[in-house]
Amino acid sequence: MWPFQARTKPIETKAELAGKAFWKVSGEYAAAVLSVVHPTDYADRNMGVLMPTFAEVIAFAMHVTSRIALSRLGEAHRAVFMDALFPVVLRLCPMEIEGQLQHLYNRREVQYGACKKPFAAEGEPLKGTLLWEFARVVIDDDIVVILAVIDAGTQMIGSLQSQYDKARVFD
Repeated sequence: MWPFQARTKPIETKAELAGKAFWKVSGEYAAAVLSVVHPTDYADRNMGVLMPTFAEVIAFAMHVTSRIALSRLGEAHRAVFMDALFPVVLRLCPMEIEGQLQHLYNRREVQYGACKKPFAAEGEPLKGTLLWEFARVVIDDDIVVILAVIDAGTQMIGSLQSQYDKARVFD
């Protein structure tokens, strides 16, 4: 009898799986956010206007991924996982944001890290939640658009979790 034991995937393999799932979900979410925040520029494909917001979406999705990794792996393994994931994300991201993404992610990690809850429970204020803070970063003055960004963000968080589970990233 061979003692068959479950093998764990190397961290690099997990990062590759997560990177593919990450770009699938964050690309869809970015399109949704850009079409709501910059409808005319999105239709015209005005990359000068769209790329800064796209970079914000990617930094936000990285933060969400970090929170998911923390809940599934614990702090020490989360840090190792994120260190392996970041180069995968950079390798797959557009050149226009590659140079600014690390600095932007580090800034947003501090800002978003202060948010205790990702979203508000029914009847609670949105202010101070992770999704509120993100929406305020990408659109400052239109509550209808802020609510649309929050709604899309809620869907993105669920989609990231689902895609990571499907790819068995945290097994």
